[in-house]
Amino acid sequence: MASATCQCGKVVIQFTSNKPRVSTECCCDSCFNRVGFLADRRRRGSSSPEDTSNSGKPIVNMKWDNRVTIVRGREQLFAYKLTPETKVFNIATKCCHSFLFGRNATYDAHCLTTNEADLVWGDQYQRIQPSSRWFVNQWTDARRATLEPLMGIWVDSEGNLDGEKGWEAVFENHLAAMNAPILKDAVGETFDEILQSLGRIDIVSELDK
Repeated sequence: MASATCQCGKVVIQFTSNKPRVSTECCCDSCFNRVGFLADRRRRGSSSPEDTSNSGKPIVNMKWDNRVTIVRGREQLFAYKLTPETKVFNIATKCCHSFLFGRNATYDAHCLTTNEADLVWGDQYQRIQPSSRWFVNQWTDARRATLEPLMGIWVDSEGNLDGEKGWEAVFENHLAAMNAPILKDAVGETFDEILQSLGRIDIVSELDK
């Protein structure tokens, strides 16, 4: 099974498979803000791993079974969300402020989400190529021009899904993978179980007021 550590190695997590169900790129402000918050905390600390939030490239998000084993370092975990209203919850590390995983129950189906760049992956991890690039419409033409071609999908001004020609088939494959059931004997805890065990959830918009 694939395993990963935080940037400093104090936290080790293990997934139920060697590769994610789905891999996508994301250009949305929210994804950059949730890792940007952690990068800011890293800069305030004395030991700062590489800043993965400002690479100028889309963030690679990977969807895994909503079961994960905390092998080591549970005491280092903390939970946060960007605003009181958002439905996206995140879990990161106190030791080096690495993003571990996040989840939005509205659209993540049987999955939780990791950010490829924020973790150090073990030998059994099998990378899969991103199948789509989300919310590229939030980037300027000049910034988009720096990217390699990849199917773009976004939400239009009326809140409807849209994208480049052929996006529907890519999206259907994405949904099918995310909605596939988790094996009954899968080990580990769900995202919500880990979240509840942590108790407190920091609200980023209310910090440092």
